[in-house]
Amino acid sequence: MSEWSWLESTKRLQIESFNTDPSALEGAQRADYTIWNVLAAVDELHEFLQCIAWKPWILPELRGHVSDRVAAVRELVDCAHFIGNLLVMLNVTDEEWERLYAEKQAINAKRQRDGYTGAKCRCGRSTDQLGDTTIDPDGVVSCNGCGGKVERA
Repeated sequence: MSEWSWLESTKRLQIESFNTDPSALEGAQRADYTIWNVLAAVDELHEFLQCIAWKPWILPELRGHVSDRVAAVRELVDCAHFIGNLLVMLNVTDEEWERLYAEKQAINAKRQRDGYTGAKCRCGRSTDQLGDTTIDPDGVVSCNGCGGKVERA
């Protein structure tokens, strides 16, 4: 199999197809590009759902049945295409994506081991990541995102 880079190839496709580098978009163009890629990704997820028997009123023995695995995977590939467009717009490289993805997997694994509470600061940041908070000498935890007090240590 050849060496392939997801985001690099996505950027190349956008430039070749639309003569526009998504990472160069600004203002209303960036907003429009964001909106239609988010909506397209959500639509592809809805199409994926049509391949899976997920509705709670379906007979229990049929729930989770995949009607067409290849079609289901293709819908997820379509979704990933639009997510890739958004990542390219933010000038994310394949290397950065892989690093951040691996970091997030490690955080999620730790949360599962430690019993994640889902607690968040008022700005939406998770309170279980010390990299996102500062603890003062009195034990007051402050969010590095918004500066708000999170909890007492």
